[in-house]
Amino acid sequence: MTTTCLPLQLDRLADISDRYDGYLVDQWGVLHNGADVYPEALAALAALKKAGKKVIILSNSGRTGAENAHLMAAMGIGAELYDRILSAGDDAYDALIGQRDRAYAGLGRKVLVLGRKTDRPPLLDHGYEQVAHARQADFVFLLSMEVADRIPQIWLSELQIAARLGLPLICANPDMERVNGEGEILVAPGAVAALYEQMGGTSHYHGKPHPRIYRTAIVELGLSPSRVLGVGDSLLHDVAGAQQSGLDSLFVLHGVHRDKIDVSIPETLIQEIAAHAPHRPTWMIDQLR
Repeated sequence: MTTTCLPLQLDRLADISDRYDGYLVDQWGVLHNGADVYPEALAALAALKKAGKKVIILSNSGRTGAENAHLMAAMGIGAELYDRILSAGDDAYDALIGQRDRAYAGLGRKVLVLGRKTDRPPLLDHGYEQVAHARQADFVFLLSMEVADRIPQIWLSELQIAARLGLPLICANPDMERVNGEGEILVAPGAVAALYEQMGGTSHYHGKPHPRIYRTAIVELGLSPSRVLGVGDSLLHDVAGAQQSGLDSLFVLHGVHRDKIDVSIPETLIQEIAAHAPHRPTWMIDQLR
């Protein structure tokens, strides 16, 4: 097995910046680890904006773009470094509020919210009623998870009831894994939604790699897809989503796949990329700079 099987590895984003006018950039694992910003990534954003490039932060966070902007600003990622933040939460709320998405036509207004205790979904400001148990709900809204690396037992009990009742689950963060401030890889909401399907339930996903959020982002950029680069650390979400939407992609190695890849051994790269075939990145880089 040889390194010719691998995408071309870049030293810095400037190596290919003349090829693209728009960038869809992931945040967790690419710009920061949830607590601290990556200085070289911050400098890369500044250089892109100085060069007149359009940048959308495309995040699988269940929080709104405005909430994410506040969190990133607290880490030193100011609004002058990008044009917009578009989150999976934004995508879910756009589809659900007003029931504009066909899949949600006729859906009731009573919702069981699964997420951090501090997170309050905007649904509750638009005529939706939060209930405490699945038996009271019309659907389940999966928003976020606490720091602990396990699914709460109460969630499992409620999900089993919801599956038996045939309640749809709407997942506003399809990530299967996440990186915490210590660099540990933790379970993410997408894994909970997948578990719900194994229980016999139906899950609807918003965010990467699903096409709806990419359509919104490309319209926002106002560019041909051939001039847009997707940047992220997940083969399953960032690379697959870009590829399925006709975009080139830059795979950031030191992110959610970090424990599975030893960059000094090309075979580990080949194996990890092959495991997610056909989601093959156009380029790769150890970290965004």
